[in-house]
Amino acid sequence: MSFRDNIKQRRAVGIGAFVALCLLCVIVWWGRASRDETSQVDSGKIWLTADDGKTWFPEDGAKIPPVMINGKEAVRCHVYTNDGGKTKYVLYLERTQPAVKKRIESRPKILDPMAQVGAVEVKRPGDTAWMPRTAPGSFQITDPKPGAQPVYPD
Repeated sequence: MSFRDNIKQRRAVGIGAFVALCLLCVIVWWGRASRDETSQVDSGKIWLTADDGKTWFPEDGAKIPPVMINGKEAVRCHVYTNDGGKTKYVLYLERTQPAVKKRIESRPKILDPMAQVGAVEVKRPGDTAWMPRTAPGSFQITDPKPGAQPVYPD
């Protein structure tokens, strides 16, 4: 008897397995989408850069990047260290698509956190092309190497 025949005979088991798989996918996706948002919990600040990650500075975490700072567009950057903070580097840059940012800022402060998920774009410092954070392969940009620790603004 084939796998397909077994599933047809035990339809409830097949439906249960399908629902469990879908639930697991949603949990993993939700965890990845919200993982880095904890970086602003400690101080209420995020790192921004206006020079593609060469330098960075703390800014109010309520601002939605990109923002204009001293006439330059600044985007969020995610700073990491591999040696306890002796050396720091920008792993990736992040911004919200301008049209979505405008829509979010025009609404009241009560906002569904999922409203921004598909509008966030990421890239490595030095790259020219941005890609959606939810795109297949974006994890190759956003996932730090083992042992890397995030650095939060004070």
